[in-house]
Amino acid sequence: MDQVPALQTFDLEENQIGSDGITSFFHCINGMIAPFPLRYLHLGGNSFASKTVLEQIHTKLHEKIIETQLSAGPAATVLNISGNKVKRDILLECCLADRYVHIVTQTLRASPNWHLLEVLDMSGNEIGEKGAYDVGLFLALQPQLRVLNLSNNLITDAAILGLAEGLEPNAKLQELLLDLNQITDAGAKQLYLKAFKANQQRRIKLSVGNPLTSECKVMLAAISQAHDLRKRFIKEFASQEKLELSGRALRQYGAAAIAEELAAAPSSKCRIIDFSRNGLGDEGAQAIAQLLRAYPLLEELDLSFNDIGDDGVIVLADALSENATLMSLSLHSALEGSQVKLKLQEKGLCYLAQAIQGHKALVKLDLRNNVTSPAVIRAYVEMLRRNQGIQKFNGTSAAVFLSRYDF
Repeated sequence: MDQVPALQTFDLEENQIGSDGITSFFHCINGMIAPFPLRYLHLGGNSFASKTVLEQIHTKLHEKIIETQLSAGPAATVLNISGNKVKRDILLECCLADRYVHIVTQTLRASPNWHLLEVLDMSGNEIGEKGAYDVGLFLALQPQLRVLNLSNNLITDAAILGLAEGLEPNAKLQELLLDLNQITDAGAKQLYLKAFKANQQRRIKLSVGNPLTSECKVMLAAISQAHDLRKRFIKEFASQEKLELSGRALRQYGAAAIAEELAAAPSSKCRIIDFSRNGLGDEGAQAIAQLLRAYPLLEELDLSFNDIGDDGVIVLADALSENATLMSLSLHSALEGSQVKLKLQEKGLCYLAQAIQGHKALVKLDLRNNVTSPAVIRAYVEMLRRNQGIQKFNGTSAAVFLSRYDF
């Protein structure tokens, strides 16, 4: 069958081929080693007509077609095996389902033609959980791959697990396309937990055509922006004395990116950072705490309107106890007149005030638009008494504040 140069369809239906004859076709197909034109082998209606065996022969033929097609031809760095390409040029009647992905990845690893493969397009197929695990293994073992397109497949949250495991040790992959699958918030978060450990500048696209909530899409956008910030930091930000980052939806991911880049860039000139209105939350506060510990050049910091609660402020307060250079801190919690319940309460504010008692570099502190219970006011008064270096507090002089509230 593999010696006839033009044979694409071999129809032997409705004959009297028995078990041995049908089995011989399976072995014949399994032994094909060169590119061949055969695409269809019809054996139904014979004396031995087991659907299971006929399906095995059908699958084996497709596997051999894939194997021989991928093994033939010159070495290349780009491979397109999208669904349309597979239907048109390789299998003719179907795209890549899970049962064929193993053959694809195994052949790509074994063939010297693909040892330098950098771009792999597997979009528009029917890759699901098992296929995604095979692709994940391929990622772990194929260090040269830079771009992988898996958009418009059948990848679910369960399938993401195998893909994420392969991504974790892979440092070279720069772009992973996963739009138009069946990934929910849980799968997206699972993927992002693993995806950036080996490569913090990796770009993942899955916000289009997956059943993600708006909150998850915001999170993914923030993560993507954080990796973009890392990539651009040295060239665009390291030489600036003031970083105006207000209202950029950085979340904790962007805050961590800025903090880590500043700590790793001792030549940076940055002295002032405005992180206000970025939805940092308590997790973002942890990143800022690291910044306060690791970047002594920082003199002015605005963390206002970031939904930081008691836990986040306590972490910041502990970091301030180890910081000796910050001169100005702003931490408004809500816009004036807002009815939103504040996360930052008496516990966090009192803890912060106590920590600032010993911070002798601080000269300006603004904690307006926060809870102002009697206990908080007393903590502020005690803070200003013990730390007389603070000249301006809550928009007025420390002396004026003390004259109003000193008990």
